[in-house]
Amino acid sequence: TWTTTNGQVTITDCNEAAGENFWIPGAGELVIPNTIEGNPVTSIGESAFLDCTSLTSITIPDRVSSIGGAAFESCTSLTSITIPDRVTSIGESAFLDCTSLTSITIPDRVTSVENGTFRGCTSLTSITIPDSVTSIGEDAFYECTSLTSITNPDGVTRIGDEAVYRCTSLTRTTRPDTITSTRPQALYKSTQPLNTI
Repeated sequence: TWTTTNGQVTITDCNEAAGENFWIPGAGELVIPNTIEGNPVTSIGESAFLDCTSLTSITIPDRVSSIGGAAFESCTSLTSITIPDRVTSIGESAFLDCTSLTSITIPDRVTSVENGTFRGCTSLTSITIPDSVTSIGEDAFYECTSLTSITNPDGVTRIGDEAVYRCTSLTRTTRPDTITSTRPQALYKSTQPLNTI
């Protein structure tokens, strides 16, 4: 479902049962249209795809500029998602518990990784954080147990508490000289602090 405001469409909800016909090829693949009823799709609302556990891949149209909080939370079969370059904001817990998601690229216009954005993404092995990001929120990568390394952009000034807590495969991350706000809790893996930061 969707709403239209001033000629722009926001995706607000979906049928959680969509994609359950596993015997049909591509049943779990979703391509969000560029336009609906002649109006451009420009945003994904909060919790729009929450608990859509059968979706395996999602393509977001190029005109989308914002992804709401918990938009894809608990999409446990989601392995890939294409985020367009125009996106400037990704809400809190947007990909919380997307346990099959293996990699993701954050667009260059995003300035912060919000609280819990990728928390519990236990299959996530790699992530690209652009230079535009200046802040990484609390629990941002909490319990991403397959993540092996993170390169933080030089412009990052803040890393929230437990940002990489319980990232038990994490062996290396970089800590930019620009950071002015962080505490030891931000950089723990399991119960020990990373000694390579």
